[in-house]
Amino acid sequence: MAPRVTIAGVVWAVAASCVAVQGRAEPDDGPANARVASPRADSAKSESAASALTVDRAFLAGNGSMVQVRFRLPRPKSTQWLPVDEKDTYVVDEATGEKFFVLNLVRIGPAAQVRLPKGGGSSYIVIDNRHERLKSGARITVVIGALKQEHVTVAEQ
Repeated sequence: MAPRVTIAGVVWAVAASCVAVQGRAEPDDGPANARVASPRADSAKSESAASALTVDRAFLAGNGSMVQVRFRLPRPKSTQWLPVDEKDTYVVDEATGEKFFVLNLVRIGPAAQVRLPKGGGSSYIVIDNRHERLKSGARITVVIGALKQEHVTVAEQ
């Protein structure tokens, strides 16, 4: 009897391949272009140092039908939840302004890690690119809640 491949099995395989090494040293501050979107200009500087988003890599996956974004957040003092709602988590193609949202599988839900442990570390989101509008070499802006990083280049897998 041949084994059946289910959507859940494929998603778990993708999720397992997304987990980056947790034990590596992480800087407390992100790059200068990773900042917190804050309405208060006077506190934006202190918040950006404390809540910077650092995108490690963005690359095409699944024959170009998905874009996987791996990122790091500073170490939180408690467990931290990441937003996965469409209005809060997406990437923007800087050339066209088009938004691409987290891949949402009907039986499983959003394809994103939603919780970071107390020690901080790497996380990921999988972006829906079914129509393959994002190509290798495209420049994107990654938005996760109030955090954002601009000018990220999409690489090939």
